[in-house]
Amino acid sequence: MAVSKKKNYDLNNMMGLDLFLFTGALGKHPQVSGSLKKQALRTHPLMAWDVIGLKQVQSAQAHARKADLDHLLALAVKYSWVTDLEALLSKDYQALVLTDATQKITWTNTGFVEMTGYASGAMRGKLPNTLQGPATSAAAKERIRRKLAERIPFTETLVNYRKDKTPYDCLISISPLVNTSGEITHFIALESEACPREL
Repeated sequence: MAVSKKKNYDLNNMMGLDLFLFTGALGKHPQVSGSLKKQALRTHPLMAWDVIGLKQVQSAQAHARKADLDHLLALAVKYSWVTDLEALLSKDYQALVLTDATQKITWTNTGFVEMTGYASGAMRGKLPNTLQGPATSAAAKERIRRKLAERIPFTETLVNYRKDKTPYDCLISISPLVNTSGEITHFIALESEACPREL
């Protein structure tokens, strides 16, 4: 990497910061360290500073998924579910919504809070269609009603609304949870934002 000796990079004028950490980088490229102009200590006009560690993100996601699975396994004992929850939760998802057999929400995970803006427990006792609005397709709603009545697993995409009323395309995979008597006691929905919507 060639760095002009005539340029001085004044850190006091820095507006954004990207960090790349590599052991010995300055040792291999001493010309980089010489191009930074030393300034007296003062406040920097830094507008953005992101430091992301992929390993930490993956670890947090794994921890959240384990918490989801642990919560559902405890409920599986209570309701005698025979559904393989571990296999079900091995799919990609951001949010989990658990409803009873009448489709009233009984539990949502932290991913649901992050995706919708609704506080944990705020949706308890409500129907998932509370998240729907003017741009939600009537045809998609009818397909969901029909599939729930058939009591089989299915996937659907529809427009939902966050708490702040912004719409998002939601990919939903719904599965019935069956007990040892063969009865459906609950439904579980694995949800992901399908793609960011343009406003």
